[in-house]
Amino acid sequence: MDLPASYLAGKGHRALSYDFRGHTLGDSDGELCSAECVVDDLRAAVEYVRKAMQDEAPLVVGHSMGGLAALVLAGSEERIRGVVAITVSDTPSAAFSSPIGAAMLAQRAGHIRGTPAHSFVLELDLLASRIGALEVPSLFVAARGDVLATPIAARRLAERCGAYASVVEVDGSHLEAPDKARGAVGRWIAEL
Repeated sequence: MDLPASYLAGKGHRALSYDFRGHTLGDSDGELCSAECVVDDLRAAVEYVRKAMQDEAPLVVGHSMGGLAALVLAGSEERIRGVVAITVSDTPSAAFSSPIGAAMLAQRAGHIRGTPAHSFVLELDLLASRIGALEVPSLFVAARGDVLATPIAARRLAERCGAYASVVEVDGSHLEAPDKARGAVGRWIAEL
């Protein structure tokens, strides 16, 4: 999410990008004990933004598990201006039952320190089940080539979020989506 954050900062928005604990592709430490840790880390980042950047009602943008965390947080926090969820699914574990998904999960298993990857993915289903109607604007970005969080799954989740939810589709895969979505996200933020 560093490139989308840089893009938004270049458009005049204050932006913070961080790595979840135990997610070894970044520069984080600690262990990712549960999916709830993802929400806790995002909550801490939002509190940091509120204090350090003096933004009482920040907009939260997340990709994949970060998008799910953003949606869960937006449903429980009163001071969120809006949420962008890039390539999210209403049932994250379903994608990993296909041969491609199983191979991707095996490849990514070494990038999580703490909870075993398969157990963690099942916990993401529980996170997704907590997402309901939101009282803030929400943008769902689906990638047409995403085999993990399909556009259909993103639309189902957006429907659960209610009248303030909208969906856009971009070209690309699950991992390409944050960069491909920069323009759509920037336009959506400008219209808030």
